[in-house]
Amino acid sequence: MSADKFLQQNDDLLSEEEKATTRSLLASLKTALTNTDKDVINKAIQDLNEYTAPLAHRAMDQTIAKAMKGKKL
Repeated sequence: MSADKFLQQNDDLLSEEEKATTRSLLASLKTALTNTDKDVINKAIQDLNEYTAPLAHRAMDQTIAKAMKGKKL
């Protein structure tokens, strides 16, 4: 899953708490995927997305800042 890849790529950016929460939400989604109730699956997806969106934005901002360091616009 892309959340696993995100955790690997941004290990140094995330706190231990952020990594643990993301892993927990990811595990909940994986469990939900074994369920046939689409509402349970959608809720697990939504929970993971809501938590990780700010983390992804922070990671992107840091990547852009590194790429732009020393360059003038």
